[in-house]
Order: sequence, then C-alpha cells, then structure tokens
Amino acid sequence: MKRRALLAFQKLAELEPEILRDIATKARKRLGDPDASVVCAALTLTDTLLEASFISRQRSSMVN
Repeated sequence: MKRRALLAFQKLAELEPEILRDIATKARKRLGDPDASVVCAALTLTDTLLEASFISRQRSSMVN
C-alpha cells in the first residue's frame, strides 16, 4: 500500500505539482522503510520532488 500511494502521488504530480508540497516529509521518511519496493517508490518520488524544487539537494541527502 505504501508503495502504491507514493507512486500515485508521483503520477498525480505530473498533472498538479503543488500536490507534492504536502507529501515531501512523508516521502523522505519512506526512504528508510524496511521494504525495498517502498524505498524504490520513495526514491522515484524524491526525484520528482527535487525537480519541482520542493526539497533541496542538500536536504535530500539527510535520511533519518
């Protein structure tokens, strides 16, 4: 479910980039998920967040 939600946000962001503003923190937290497929989806979304300038490159390197 987490993986699908992250990928859905990534696809929705193609239509409405502002949707990413609310999900940035949650996507970052998922980078530390024990499920590799969730981490992969979070990386995909993080790339989109970087392109849309909702997170900085410096901040994206700081994973909890």
